[in-house]
Amino acid sequence: MFKSIENVKGFIEKNQISAVDLKYCDLWGGLHHITLPGSQSTNELMAKGIGFDGSSVGLKNVKAGDMILKPDLKTGFLDPFWERLTLSFLSIIYNADTQEIFTNDPRTLSRNGNPGQVSSSRSRLFLPDGDRAPNDGIGPGW
Repeated sequence: MFKSIENVKGFIEKNQISAVDLKYCDLWGGLHHITLPGSQSTNELMAKGIGFDGSSVGLKNVKAGDMILKPDLKTGFLDPFWERLTLSFLSIIYNADTQEIFTNDPRTLSRNGNPGQVSSSRSRLFLPDGDRAPNDGIGPGW
């Protein structure tokens, strides 16, 4: 949605965005997020990212748990599930000490096309009676 940090900042100001939400996945595919007031979403924060404890969600051990979230600007969208206007981004996870992309980030693994590593974090759908889910017209099926 955005091509530069300046585009994001202009969008936040123009649309009076109340909050910016940075979303990320843990190693098991669980979605987590950090929400900041829109007024605190400075150019520096968008460029350098925000620190978080990766050990709290199982990404690293406690001794080396410092990590950084940087928004992937291409993924920005207005989040329809918040009462206030919230701009959400899927984030890229970086190691705080080296400033390098965290290689075990599920989004990084899928971007790099390594299906052997990603397959353990994907859910599998099991349909016991053929390849169609039952649909009686009332419920959503399986």
